[in-house]
Amino acid sequence: MVSSTNGIPKESLGKDIYIVSRDGKSRWVIFDCPKGHGKRIEVNLMRSIKPYWDMDFCDGKISLYPSVAVADDKCDCHFWLKKNKAEEAFFEA
Repeated sequence: MVSSTNGIPKESLGKDIYIVSRDGKSRWVIFDCPKGHGKRIEVNLMRSIKPYWDMDFCDGKISLYPSVAVADDKCDCHFWLKKNKAEEAFFEA
């Protein structure tokens, strides 16, 4: 847990997941794309900014709700983060 994005390394985070928390409130979850695309993913937890996600933090592990979808020229992935593990998400037809 860090109080600012300045506390997060600029290089690859590997499998590390950072929570940016200030004044007792979690604001961001930041990690590298679990598919290895080299994209840093920043997930907003603040309800005042949309879109936002809910986070469960239990036994040192993070789960995010809803799923995380990233689609840009660097990364195209859709997954659930459950207890620090990315599980690919699928859409039903």
